[in-house]
Amino acid sequence: DARQVIGDHLQRVGEERAALERLEGQLRKLADQLDRGVGDAQTTETLLSALEQITMYDHYFTPQQQQRLEAHAEHGGEAVTPVVAELEAARQRGLSPNDAEAQRLWQRFREAVESVSDGDADMSAAIYRLLHAEQQARADHGISEELFAYLGSIAGGELH
Repeated sequence: DARQVIGDHLQRVGEERAALERLEGQLRKLADQLDRGVGDAQTTETLLSALEQITMYDHYFTPQQQQRLEAHAEHGGEAVTPVVAELEAARQRGLSPNDAEAQRLWQRFREAVESVSDGDADMSAAIYRLLHAEQQARADHGISEELFAYLGSIAGGELH
């Protein structure tokens, strides 16, 4: 159906436009930092990091999901970090992944992810795919390789 094909293309164009607008916004913020005299090495590192993150997130999230992630971050919604810290402490204590406390922490981690995704199951799945595939995303959220393996032990196949 020609109308469906056109509609699909219009949707993709809209999504690409939104992605370009996000990229433009990030680049403008970085240019403003340069204008304010932020150190060159720091600015270059910030620019590369921002561009890498934008590219990485574009691969996993729709433009609408990215807008929700940005809105969540802007409103101080860092729900995952405290749970990650508790999971890391449990791992360091040698708490068995089968222990009830570890299972409760895993449930809290899942609830934190659901909070970030506003209950959108597709977005939650994208977050788990991102964490599974991208070491940098794990590092950005304080999840070491050891902690990620521990989470995998607690969650079974649910983390993939």
